[in-house]
Amino acid sequence: MSITIQRSLIISVAVLVASHCVSATTAPPTLATVQQKLAAMSVPFVPNAGQWDARAAFAAQTFAGTLFVTQQGELVYSLPGKKINADSAAQGPNVGANLAAQARTVGANLAAQARTVGADLAALPGAPPSDAKSSPTAASHAKSSPTLRSGGWVLRETLVDAKGNPRSMRHSTLPTPAGFMPMEGKVSYAIGGDPSKYADQLNTYERVNLGDMYPGVNVQLRAARTSAGNNIEKIFTVAPKHDPKQIRIQLAGAQKLEINAQGELIAHTGNGPVAFTAPIAFQENDRGERVSVAVAYALTSVGADSAPQARTVGADSAAQRQVVGADLAALPGTPPSDAPSSPTPASNTQSSPTTYTFTVGHYDSTRPLVIDPLLASTYHGGAASDLALAIAIHPWTGDVYVAGETESNPFPDTTSGAQTLYGGSGDGGGDAFVTRFNAALTSRLQSSYLGGSADDSATALAIHPASGEVYVAGFTGSTNFPGAPGGAQTGSGGGTDAFVTRFNAALTSRLQSSYLGGS
Repeated sequence: MSITIQRSLIISVAVLVASHCVSATTAPPTLATVQQKLAAMSVPFVPNAGQWDARAAFAAQTFAGTLFVTQQGELVYSLPGKKINADSAAQGPNVGANLAAQARTVGANLAAQARTVGADLAALPGAPPSDAKSSPTAASHAKSSPTLRSGGWVLRETLVDAKGNPRSMRHSTLPTPAGFMPMEGKVSYAIGGDPSKYADQLNTYERVNLGDMYPGVNVQLRAARTSAGNNIEKIFTVAPKHDPKQIRIQLAGAQKLEINAQGELIAHTGNGPVAFTAPIAFQENDRGERVSVAVAYALTSVGADSAPQARTVGADSAAQRQVVGADLAALPGTPPSDAPSSPTPASNTQSSPTTYTFTVGHYDSTRPLVIDPLLASTYHGGAASDLALAIAIHPWTGDVYVAGETESNPFPDTTSGAQTLYGGSGDGGGDAFVTRFNAALTSRLQSSYLGGSADDSATALAIHPASGEVYVAGFTGSTNFPGAPGGAQTGSGGGTDAFVTRFNAALTSRLQSSYLGGS
């Protein structure tokens, strides 16, 4: 439906998201132009074309994980766990037991970490990795002990009525969530090693329309890039003479929901707080000027959710189902066939859903009102399973090479690569990777792992201007780094060493590696 701004009340809620993918380009790229495009690119809403479960309609990358929009109009935030050091296992048997449970989930899709939470809840497979992982430093990797990842966390937002009953797409004026305002960028997915989950050249959208989820209240999601990063706004457009008090959002998965002194809505999770900034509200006058309206969050008790209580999630699937119950969201995703089936570690706690709404000051009920809180990047969870740290352009072909670190097994398009198999230990030790794209960034041509049995990461990339060969440098904790025999330094100096590796341009052959480091 079209929205007449002059005759509506608009309420919007924003969520910070991270850039995720690339756009087609018609001219041969330079490093500067590619970096500029990648920096400016936002991947807002991506439709489900079979790469996820049919219950997912759209997805977007948030600052710390993945946001799914379900076919029923719910929002599911999949937040990854934070990294921890295995040395803490020596602190006591309880810590060791938790680490053992955590280690069984490391390296799998986020979905595998909580596939058993909630027996009858929607599971949305193949959550794309977050881009929120910060660049590692030498100091952060200067250790030989493995790195483990705690369990991820999920928050699920559902629109409800005053009695706590869900408002789904069957209440809407639209049958399903609909993308509109197409973006220039297109994205492709290669989830795991299953080609049936690959999706190429998908359109992306600036907005997703959920239709009128309440009488006279249209709900849209809008992607926007601001100085703070990429944002997703929940925009509630209230038609004249309709009541914004209808709008209630039930948030499941938080240990506690509170409003702080700054007016922010804080959702506490076992991995840290998630903060929605204080909302703003405005209307437009006859001159098209925005006029501020007072607005604030308000917590409310509805239906059976009037007394939320935090409860501990058990260490086995049966206990989790009993404790968490069917009203909490599972981490989105059916794990791949080779993923571990371990549940979320016992250290996580979650609560019953909590509901929030907005209190709105005086406004002209014949005109629009916009309420716009932002989900701030204060989540202290960990980073994604894959991280690109370096980029280079081939001087002859214009092909784009990207290198970084991955904990994914399998990783897409390594079949013919110089190293086809993941060398990581499975307890948090990742591999370096290098991937080659065509100049338009519309096709992934080849990938290769690069690593031994410990933690390896590629942080620099260069291409020889005469031979076209690809040089990758980084750091490694592996004593069996591939290709080092015959190199300038054939063995590890101990702890974490630097490395440099030379590939052919096609990434199908690793020509030589060398350690670089002392004791």
